[in-house]
Amino acid sequence: MQFFGKFLVCVNAGLAILFMFFGAAVYNTQVNWREATQGLQEQLDNAGAEFSSLQTEYDGYKMAQQTVVDEANQKANRLQSDLLDVTARYEALQSENDQTKIERDAQRENAVVARDEAKRRYDEAVKQRVINEKLHDSMNQLDRELTALKDELFNREVEKQELIAKHTQVLEDNATLKKVLLANRLKDDPEFYRAQTSPPPTVVGVVLDAKKPRRSGGHELIEISVGEDDGLVEGHEVYVYRTGLNDGRQAKYLGKARIVRATADKAVCEVILSAKNGEIERGDNVTTKL
Repeated sequence: MQFFGKFLVCVNAGLAILFMFFGAAVYNTQVNWREATQGLQEQLDNAGAEFSSLQTEYDGYKMAQQTVVDEANQKANRLQSDLLDVTARYEALQSENDQTKIERDAQRENAVVARDEAKRRYDEAVKQRVINEKLHDSMNQLDRELTALKDELFNREVEKQELIAKHTQVLEDNATLKKVLLANRLKDDPEFYRAQTSPPPTVVGVVLDAKKPRRSGGHELIEISVGEDDGLVEGHEVYVYRTGLNDGRQAKYLGKARIVRATADKAVCEVILSAKNGEIERGDNVTTKL
């Protein structure tokens, strides 16, 4: 481009000179127009030759610059292709970076979850350790209690064996005593003797029936209107008396009887003591307390 500028400057200078010559010719009317024309033609030819030279130089420069431009275009095309490749690789790397970021975020979240899980398990392990220590202490206490219970059980077993031996001895003694009682024609029922040692409750009843003995030496039997529901058992004794209020008979004491068999609301008694001046009859009264 500098050469083309120089070329234009030269052209302008030539034209300026040419116009100057024309002005001088006009100004100098005595100048020979032919010579002037020839001179100017020579100058014009010179200027044309110089212009042709400059044109040739310009064409060479233009071709050289075109070559540079073509090379620049080729380089630009290569750079464009490289840019496309770089862009494609950048986009691939960006996609890979995004994927890596997603995976990193996922790994970070997994790491947070794993950390929280580890902390929770650690806390649970601490709690479990405390529980295990308490359980260990409880087991030790239970072992001590078990040892004490075993000792107590051994002592109870010894006592049990002693009680079994005593029980066996009591059974043997009881069997012997029953044989002695039966040999002496005595009752072997403990309730009979227990009733004689425990006082009967205070009850009042009436004689339902009275039967004389069928043989000599037998006991008179009476049936009374009170029994086990009233607290009477075999062996209890009742007193028989007469009030004389309902039938106009004389009130008197008639004797004492012992219960030989008792039911829920009745009892059978044998008379063990009879009054000399009266006989026990149906409707007479009985009581455990006079």
